[in-house]
Amino acid sequence: MKRHLVLPARGVLIVNTDVHGNLADFARVEAIFHQTREAEPETHWVILGDVVHAPDDVARRTTPALYDYPDGSMEIVDRIRALSTEHAGHVH
Repeated sequence: MKRHLVLPARGVLIVNTDVHGNLADFARVEAIFHQTREAEPETHWVILGDVVHAPDDVARRTTPALYDYPDGSMEIVDRIRALSTEHAGHVH
């Protein structure tokens, strides 16, 4: 597997960092990717950081301002896999 990625000189780059199992946040970036790619076919999405490991029940209960979402980790992983197939070479 390559340890680096060379992207085209022109186009749009969407980058996200940790979503930690927050499916709503992931879905928002996914929608932006779809909208942008429709307008600009040379759109690339680079997913950096943690996509899994949402907060546990204790964290949701004691710090709801930060952790008020359920664990969507597995659905996020499934969606990334599907996106990687559907948009081959554009989701990294």
